[in-house]
Amino acid sequence: MRALVVAWLLLFASQDRPASRDTVSNDWCRVEFHAADRARALEFLTATRPARARIQERLGLEIAGPVRVIAVRDQDEMRSELMALTGQEPPDWAGGLALDGRDIVLVRTDLPGDPFDRVDAIITHELTHVAISQAVAKSGKPVPRWFEEGIAQWMAGRARPLDVPDLRPGATFGWLLRLSEMNAAFSHGEGAASRAYAQAESFVRFLGRRGSATVKGVLGAVLDGLDLDSAIRATTGSGLETTWVAWQVELASDRTWMVTTGIEIAIAVLILVAVALGVGRILRRKRTIEAKWQAEGAEVEDVE
Repeated sequence: MRALVVAWLLLFASQDRPASRDTVSNDWCRVEFHAADRARALEFLTATRPARARIQERLGLEIAGPVRVIAVRDQDEMRSELMALTGQEPPDWAGGLALDGRDIVLVRTDLPGDPFDRVDAIITHELTHVAISQAVAKSGKPVPRWFEEGIAQWMAGRARPLDVPDLRPGATFGWLLRLSEMNAAFSHGEGAASRAYAQAESFVRFLGRRGSATVKGVLGAVLDGLDLDSAIRATTGSGLETTWVAWQVELASDRTWMVTTGIEIAIAVLILVAVALGVGRILRRKRTIEAKWQAEGAEVEDVE
């Protein structure tokens, strides 16, 4: 009996204990993964070197090791891992997370894509957060959250991906988030966060088109102690508000989305008309058949 109790306790304990992970690493980054996810882990590790080089070149930031990249299988495992590390809940839509001040990145292996074409973008995005976090720890000067997210998206190279909203209609009709709403929007659900990510990336991309070193200069000025308004003014000659307005004006000036939207509306109208005509034809045929049946029934009654 005692042996059965001991065996049951061991089984219960083994179910509660997280499965051990294998690792692959280079000289500054270690990827931890379940054995079945080795191929994904190797893709993650392969993506870290070009991401690190890109961050150094475009932002002037070095990433100091060791950095841990933990490959999690899905949203549930990301939640359990983050809860164990920080006690916090992750957003439902997060594909990757960088833990501020810990040099730890969580990346899901169940993200869509065939081949797994979001690896480079996600690794670059999260390592950008690690680089900025390390720089902030040294300087003691925080970077506004929305601006950091915009830099991370810009570094990842995700210009207008399919899952990011088109901002041009919002700029045309005045529906964009205001500057004062940007930071809070990341905590207001997936819809608001998606708009905030898209706006932040688009604004940083707008800054980047003013010169290859503009974003690097603005970020460096913030890390040196300037607020974002002063940093943008020192780098570009215009303050944050003025640059924000100029960005919206440029977005609104692109009306090509109207052609696409007009075509989509026209197609939708044609489909509705075709459906309406089809339904009308069916109803007319039904009425014709019913009238014929009634006439035949009346003839039978007359004969009787």
